[in-house]
Amino acid sequence: MSEQESAPALSQLQRITNTFIAPTKTFADINRSASWWLPWLLSAIVSLVYCAVVISRVGMETIIDGIIAHSPRLATQLAQNPLLEPKVRDSIATSMKLMWGSPILSIIGALAIASLFLGSANFIFGGRATYTRLLAVWYYASLPLLIYFLIIILMAAFGLTGENFYIKNPIGTNIGFYLDGTSIPAPIIALLTALDVFSIWTAVLLTLGISTVAGIRRSSAAIVVFGWWLGYIGLQMLGSLFS
Repeated sequence: MSEQESAPALSQLQRITNTFIAPTKTFADINRSASWWLPWLLSAIVSLVYCAVVISRVGMETIIDGIIAHSPRLATQLAQNPLLEPKVRDSIATSMKLMWGSPILSIIGALAIASLFLGSANFIFGGRATYTRLLAVWYYASLPLLIYFLIIILMAAFGLTGENFYIKNPIGTNIGFYLDGTSIPAPIIALLTALDVFSIWTAVLLTLGISTVAGIRRSSAAIVVFGWWLGYIGLQMLGSLFS
């Protein structure tokens, strides 16, 4: 009997705890059961609380001001034509309201990401992962992001976010946070913003998870995870040229 088969089954709560203290145990247990309902439920609750607290405590006007202040293109347009401001602010407010749909939108995103990992791990590196297991890996590996949002929630609740709140990069867990507004080129700031402590933590967990459920080397799993992540960062850097 293999070590995985002889190991006791973990509850959903034990899986969540082990994600932070013994992640390989969580990912090994996913080979037994690919259930991911609890991490999704926690992320849904945190995302809704995040929306409620940030919108009520920070305020939609401050959120919009921050987005405009961090977009040279928008700032230039409004400076040249102030009459556009009400329309621009309404458009941003509408897009912010989509945050309330994050519990459902996160599922759509997770399905897409699991598909990318499945194709890369199985067809490129000869893995044997299933789609549902990779979906579970994504949800458990993303648990550190809940800490990120809980920090923002607490800061907003106690009025510690300040007047220059920028919802796309609200706390200083990346170097880009401290360089925004300087003469450094936007793509460099986008790169340094993407290299966030919580994003790196999640990427490392994904590497462990994919290696475990796909049965491939960790180096191969790292290529899968960091390869797609670098592609995503590249798109952000490109997009920063037009923001």
